Amino acid sequence: MEISLLHFVVIGIFALAIWQHFTKSGRGRALGGTITETISDRVVYKKGQKTTEITVHVVSQSKPQKLVGIEIKEKFFAGFNMKPISLSKAEALRLSKLLSEAAQKT
Repeated sequence: MEISLLHFVVIGIFALAIWQHFTKSGRGRALGGTITETISDRVVYKKGQKTTEITVHVVSQSKPQKLVGIEIKEKFFAGFNMKPISLSKAEALRLSKLLSEAAQKT
């Protein structure tokens, strides 16, 4: 059986996805830097077969600036999905305020 370039590309993409999902350095790179601290509390929401987990990190870039990293993971029967979001301090405080306002109205 001949292994083509397409096989290498597919295997490479799969390996990158596994690396990002299962390693701290992979998640840090997806968030735009290096994870220096993970906030211990997580938000976990389960509905049917899907579980959504939100984790908050402190992310350092090569510059002295630090970011707030939000990792949203969805786990379901045959797979997973991870969405990394990086916010500056001002953006994170604004999001916090908006979430607080919305929660007060429920």
